Amino acid sequence: MAPAPEPSSHSDDATRSDSRVERMTAPSSWHLIWETELDRIELDVRMAERMLRSADPQPLAEWAPPAIAVPLPEDLLPRARLLHERQLAVAHALTSRLASTVRHQALTDRMRENTPPDVPVYVDVSA
Repeated sequence: MAPAPEPSSHSDDATRSDSRVERMTAPSSWHLIWETELDRIELDVRMAERMLRSADPQPLAEWAPPAIAVPLPEDLLPRARLLHERQLAVAHALTSRLASTVRHQALTDRMRENTPPDVPVYVDVSA
């Protein structure tokens, strides 16, 4: 007489089947999640680049890093690297702009300090 199959063997087969299905669908959903997040990051970078070119820049919303607990799909790695390079370029440009603004403000402050208040600068000799 053959031994009876263990009751858990059927559920193990179902679990294995479910995990195969999950493995097949998880990467595509991860891909979509990461594509959406990279789209958001790209939009943030574009807004920052536009702000740097603007004569009247508007404040940017506070940036939040991605909070995704799944790995970046390998085929999206080149896009992510490109976005990272653009983020670094924007950060460098913002730092340069800030340093320039600080220098201009210091010059303006020094000019104010050297000008006595309410003292005439010109004398009208023809009057």
